[in-house]
Amino acid sequence: MQTVKIMLGVIVICLSVYSVITGDHSVIPWAQLFISILMLVLGWTEFKEEKRKSGFLSMGVGIFLFIVFIYTF
Repeated sequence: MQTVKIMLGVIVICLSVYSVITGDHSVIPWAQLFISILMLVLGWTEFKEEKRKSGFLSMGVGIFLFIVFIYTF
């Protein structure tokens, strides 16, 4: 699970840096998608570690970001 979090983080950073450097803002929805997936994974991991409040919060943020991705894409 740690490698999934690292890979998603690297993807988000690469997309964000690309968007800032080139000025091409068409990749921002994809960055939002990967951030939402990352937040869901983080929430799931925290929930499994008995950190329920932060797990629910992270999962809620992930779901909200996914809904925003759907409406903006």
